[in-house]
Amino acid sequence: MAACPSCGFEYEGSFKFCPAAHALRSGRRSGLVFGRTADQPFEPTTLSGRAGTAWKRMNLKRKEAELDPIAPISLHEGRHTFASLMIAAGVNAKALSTYMGHASITITLDRYGHLMPGNEQAAAGLLDAFLRTEGGGRESATGTRRRTS
Repeated sequence: MAACPSCGFEYEGSFKFCPAAHALRSGRRSGLVFGRTADQPFEPTTLSGRAGTAWKRMNLKRKEAELDPIAPISLHEGRHTFASLMIAAGVNAKALSTYMGHASITITLDRYGHLMPGNEQAAAGLLDAFLRTEGGGRESATGTRRRTS
């Protein structure tokens, strides 16, 4: 955990700047932190151009270090990569939904559910195992006892 020297905002990672400090310096107390103004976002072509320049610069450094270049990805692809890595790291769907800014967990599950651990076949196997062991011989929802074999 690092703290911004100008505002004390704590953040993880190695940002070259603090997003909260940037917002304070720009005089923005609400609205967009990054954008042409607090109400007007950057133009997509401006963002794409800046990203392309950054990718080229990074790949030049990789070439100097005799490393293979990395294929550029768009900001949208970066967003999906972030979500995929969070799922692989074990972050739960509700937390991911919040991080992604989705209005509902349903959006997150519809988009990324196929990446979540387990699937229909695994779920059926878990239920079968439960019913064979711990669930065996217990009363059913109707109050009758199940016969165990």
